[in-house]
Amino acid sequence: NLLVLRVDATDLAKPFQLQVNGGPTPLSSYMNNGIAIIDSTTRSRTSAGGNNDFFGGGERFLFMGNDFGNADGTEHTLRFQYLKGAVVSHNRMGGSGVPKDKAVIKMHNIFDGKPCTEEVELADNRAISGGASNVWGLSPANDSTVDECVHLIRIERNYIVFSQSNGYRQIQLHGGDSLIANNILNLTGANPAVRAWGIVALRRMAAQTTPATNNRIFNNTCYMADAPLG
Repeated sequence: NLLVLRVDATDLAKPFQLQVNGGPTPLSSYMNNGIAIIDSTTRSRTSAGGNNDFFGGGERFLFMGNDFGNADGTEHTLRFQYLKGAVVSHNRMGGSGVPKDKAVIKMHNIFDGKPCTEEVELADNRAISGGASNVWGLSPANDSTVDECVHLIRIERNYIVFSQSNGYRQIQLHGGDSLIANNILNLTGANPAVRAWGIVALRRMAAQTTPATNNRIFNNTCYMADAPLG
């Protein structure tokens, strides 16, 4: 039951961290619970491997009205290891310093199975990629973690824009039973050497046994203001 309100962090390696470690079920005895980070900012994050503006997760988690990731870095802006019952809304995230192949949001499940990352609302955010291949990646941490359970996610009324030409996927979803609706996906400036994708729902790898099924994708707008890709 912790409120972090109007905290400005500058020149730090990991400005906000709520570590989530594996352990026995149930998790309620040691899991971060009832955490709110509100109206806070990060600036000039130290550029090094493993440094995120936010790293960790928890249950009954609120992340609202923040301005994160407006400086150089070599990792994800927000890396959620595990979330259950969370709202991430009305934030500005990402920026021109985010390098290739690191997402503005990376959401996965450190437990590689149950309990799942689930019941998460991502709404009314503005995300600016700085060249990441995925702007938002809701998927296993890597190709060797096969069945991380990420499902029951609602992604609504967000605006996502590329700021450099390296990126080509804006929302990548590898789980099931989720809703993606009423988002605006600005593909302007996408890499002309690849196909620009607004929303991708698929298995991360052939060995992944949990397919991206039962998802609902409604009323989203994808557009490009520059010349169409050949």
